[in-house]
Amino acid sequence: MNNIIRKYLFSTALLVPVFLTGSTVYASTSTMLTDLIDNAINSNYEVQSTKKRVDARVTEEQGAAVWDIPSINMELSDKDFGVSLSQGVPLTKKYYYRKSIAGIDTAMAKNEFENVKREVILKTKEFYWSYWLAYKKMGVLNEQRGLAQRYKDIAEVQYSSGKVQKFDVLKSVSALAQVQSMFDLAQQEVASSQLELNLHLARMAETPVGTPATEPGDTITTDLSLILYTAFNTFPQYKVKTYDLLRASYTYDLARAEWIPDLMLGVKQSAMYGTAAMIQTGIPFLWNKQSASVKAAKENIAVSAVELAGERNAMEREIKMLWARYTALKFVTETYTNTVIPNDRQALSLTETGYISGKNMYYDLLDSQQRFLDNVVEYYTYLHELQMVFAKIEYYTGTDIQTLQGDEE
Repeated sequence: MNNIIRKYLFSTALLVPVFLTGSTVYASTSTMLTDLIDNAINSNYEVQSTKKRVDARVTEEQGAAVWDIPSINMELSDKDFGVSLSQGVPLTKKYYYRKSIAGIDTAMAKNEFENVKREVILKTKEFYWSYWLAYKKMGVLNEQRGLAQRYKDIAEVQYSSGKVQKFDVLKSVSALAQVQSMFDLAQQEVASSQLELNLHLARMAETPVGTPATEPGDTITTDLSLILYTAFNTFPQYKVKTYDLLRASYTYDLARAEWIPDLMLGVKQSAMYGTAAMIQTGIPFLWNKQSASVKAAKENIAVSAVELAGERNAMEREIKMLWARYTALKFVTETYTNTVIPNDRQALSLTETGYISGKNMYYDLLDSQQRFLDNVVEYYTYLHELQMVFAKIEYYTGTDIQTLQGDEE
């Protein structure tokens, strides 16, 4: 019963050719959300720039673990001429730490790229579902126009047969005009939603969007614990805090390693002294500068740990709030689908029959029609809000929550 009613409601709103002022929605064309997401990612300049930034970070990482380039020196004086070759050799793991830090910077660049993509996807979903809602409202109002016209015809027949006063005819004309004006406003809302979607996709404003073909879901097939687990392992804004902590740790190790100087090994060939081997090193003179660097690096570890814990708590709270909202909206939409809308449609039919038989007044018919209209629009509004909840949860998990699965560790 649930699926039959939803299918009827959707078909009522969708299978109606609509021509918009200044822009046209063609019922013969359709738009899938997945196609819009692909177009948005491919056309977004920020996505492209962050991808280039990843490539630059990868190149920097490749050179981070390489020792200093050997140097060739030349000495010329009035008494001697010589050439020397020297190479710095680290006595600690500082090059390992530098490479690790560069690797973290690369991972953070990739993380930023993923974050930008998720934000683009989230925004695309928001625009699509807003367009979907506007399109549904327009379809409902188009149905109401048909009902208002039918009620006007019924009122005229009743009046011509002497069963009702002319007031009913005048009221029916007014009601039809009111629904028509609401439909005109709905057309403009669709056109506005279409414009926002096209601008987001970097397309011409008048590009036809077509009928929204991706229909909303109403149930999450996984549980809250898996959503949290996936978010903690994949959400870019949380991962960047883990990278910050790891980077601070390596920076601290590098600062400590800087206490021990490198060796400089070399070979010198001169006219006066012939061939000679060289070993050089340097001992830091100002210890307080190096000590301050180590202390600052250690304090940064504590700061990063606090920020990571704060980000985790904030994200967990947000996801749990979304889950609670999902639970409430799911109950509401099921109530409208199974009870409210079927009862309103039946009441509308009975009121129409009662008016024709003289048992009900025209006001009863208008009231029943308005109640049915309001509740159907409310149903679509709640369903739209439910898709916004889904989109935000998927923003955290990075995957379709209907296909999310895996084993928690």
